[in-house]
Amino acid sequence: MLQLIGYGAQGVTLSLVETGSAITEDRSTTTQSHQLVQIGKRMPQHPVALLPGIREAVAAQWRERATA
Repeated sequence: MLQLIGYGAQGVTLSLVETGSAITEDRSTTTQSHQLVQIGKRMPQHPVALLPGIREAVAAQWRERATA
């Protein structure tokens, strides 16, 4: 699934809705699903804090893929 939707807010939102459905055994209401979507829509409004060393790790991955 990660290859399909990625790591972004849309992917997380879809995962929230799917998880809500799974843990309620498909008994979650439309209102509950809507609440989860609203949470996902607010995600991009929050600041992003990169983990230490992440810039270097991403750069290394790009270099590795470029030479492969």
